[in-house]
Amino acid sequence: MDNDKWQGYATKTDDELVNSNLEILLNQNSHNKNDINSIWQVFKNILLKAAKSKIPNKKIKVVNNMARKKSVITIPKFLYVQLRKLRLMYSTCNKFMKQLMQFNLKNRFNRYITYINKHNPEFKIIEVPTIWNQTWALHIKSAWNQTMELIKKYCTKAQNQQIEDCINKRAAMIKNNQTKMLNYSLLNRHKDKIIVDRLVADDQYVELQKHRSHEFDNISEKWAVHYAPIAKIDENIYKDIMTEPTQEE
Repeated sequence: MDNDKWQGYATKTDDELVNSNLEILLNQNSHNKNDINSIWQVFKNILLKAAKSKIPNKKIKVVNNMARKKSVITIPKFLYVQLRKLRLMYSTCNKFMKQLMQFNLKNRFNRYITYINKHNPEFKIIEVPTIWNQTWALHIKSAWNQTMELIKKYCTKAQNQQIEDCINKRAAMIKNNQTKMLNYSLLNRHKDKIIVDRLVADDQYVELQKHRSHEFDNISEKWAVHYAPIAKIDENIYKDIMTEPTQEE
């Protein structure tokens, strides 16, 4: 979006306001709830119509690889639903422990139990008792733990499948594309993209590489002797270099 597009959006909004029946609705002597809803609906339609015609919109599609990777690690939805229902029944039972079961809760929870037993016949959850009791609470807690274990199995299976797919992909690269295998898998080389609007032009900074004036260009006579190149080195200074130092040294 730039200034021209925003200006076009504002102009289009003004035109739609003029062409709408908003003025008739606003000039009524009194307004009820339906009138107010109608006014807001007109505003909404005007803004959406102006945005659709003047503001660029682009639908982003999910990449096939992303969709396929997501589908690999998908866990059945009914397990999460089952987990929430079991947790609700367990917390409700603890809250009303040893009290008489309410009729509406009993029907509601029995529907939950029918749903769970339908999707997981091996659970076989018993119906809600007439009085909340500890035995039924432990029974629901056990079913909750079994559900968690089942979800963990799905996660482990998905992770193992993902590892196997990566191994097969690497094996295929070894066989068919050794260059890609070396660059991306073994040497861990990644080609970074260049963003054009973030490049730095070094020719714009004229003084960046100019000669710096410092005092090392002219050394005083006092230090010139020390920094002058040594014409000859006495070789005798190296004769004891391999001798082990004494404790006094």
